[in-house]
Amino acid sequence: MSAILIWIYVLLNLFFIVRYFRLKNGTFQAPFLMAGVSLGVLLPQLTTYYLSPVYDNELLYLLLFVMITGNASFAYGFERGKSKAIPKSITTLNMGDTLVYLNLFFAVLGCLSVLIYRNDDSDFVIGAFLKAFAQFSFFTSLILVVYYKRNTFVYLALILSFATIFNFAFLVKGSRSDSLLLGLAILFFLNFYKAFNKKVKYFTLGMFLFGAVFSASITMIRNYIKDGEAFGDSFYENFTESFSEDGTEQTLGMDIANAAKGIAYCWENMEYDYGLQLWNGFVYNFVPKRLVGEEIKNALTYENGYTQKLPTWTHGVTTMTGYASAFASFSVFSFLFFFAVGYIYGWIWKYSAYSTYYLLLYFWQVTWLHAFFSHGMQLFFGRLESFFIFLFPILIIFGCLRQRKMVAKKSARSLQLTTQ
Repeated sequence: MSAILIWIYVLLNLFFIVRYFRLKNGTFQAPFLMAGVSLGVLLPQLTTYYLSPVYDNELLYLLLFVMITGNASFAYGFERGKSKAIPKSITTLNMGDTLVYLNLFFAVLGCLSVLIYRNDDSDFVIGAFLKAFAQFSFFTSLILVVYYKRNTFVYLALILSFATIFNFAFLVKGSRSDSLLLGLAILFFLNFYKAFNKKVKYFTLGMFLFGAVFSASITMIRNYIKDGEAFGDSFYENFTESFSEDGTEQTLGMDIANAAKGIAYCWENMEYDYGLQLWNGFVYNFVPKRLVGEEIKNALTYENGYTQKLPTWTHGVTTMTGYASAFASFSVFSFLFFFAVGYIYGWIWKYSAYSTYYLLLYFWQVTWLHAFFSHGMQLFFGRLESFFIFLFPILIIFGCLRQRKMVAKKSARSLQLTTQ
């Protein structure tokens, strides 16, 4: 039965890849990216779990139910969000010198994150926020390059923010998230130019295939970056073997194993957190222990049997995946949560065709979509929270947002953003 469910999961995601690959700009739409992560990152873990004698295959039934219904609901929600009507007026970026200078300031702030991550005793929450400024500046710079006049400060911000992200992607941490963010943002940018329109979708598909192969060797790559340790097996061998590891070292299969255990624990004990893990994540990210003290910060979090079990499953290294965190909050109705998140992505995608502000927001969220599925749903909300708590107010205060009236009589095509 588990094998049948795995095949259903594979075929479902292949369907999404083929369907969205055929659509205009389909490779940048969230369901395509979801399917790419599902097959490239999560499928090797599933097969590892299924083939390994270390894990209990009976736990796969409920996990695969959540994964299949979650992915299907996410794609359906995205399509529903895409069908949302365009309003009479829409918020967009105010393309002026103020935004250009502010963007450069964000790029400089982002550079400071490199200094923080070099010290093991530093506050990495602060470092993560500073790195987020670099990411925001990188996205904004790309938009300014397309829609604003040529400006030295724009290109300087682009170079600084690119260098910061590149540093984390390839020089310091070997971060898969930063690598994907960098590649996806650049391809998204190239897609604005007609000369690259037809090629970009193939480049995007190739990036996911390339990433899937190298993802299986991430430990080897990080050891090389950190200690200069020589590569052992080839990348191709690591990739093919990742589908059938014996599991005795619990490497690739561990995240999915965590998810299976977490879902089974909630189901068997009827113990859920009802979304309060999102509150815990908010406290972790936005309540500074240096101001309130560690005891007060810990007292603000919610704990139950499930949350207390998390360290024994993840060991502070691996994750529970978004499927387990959604199930811990909504049980068998977790698919409704995936529908809601998909709807939000579809809505932002629809608006991004008419507004540089929503284009920026889509950049911001979709480049982190993989983490929602492979790591946990808190990363989706944490990303949104950081945008609206820090970045959105700054844009308002400095007058970087304005309202654009939509002309109802014109066709949607004529209203969409175009390059000059």
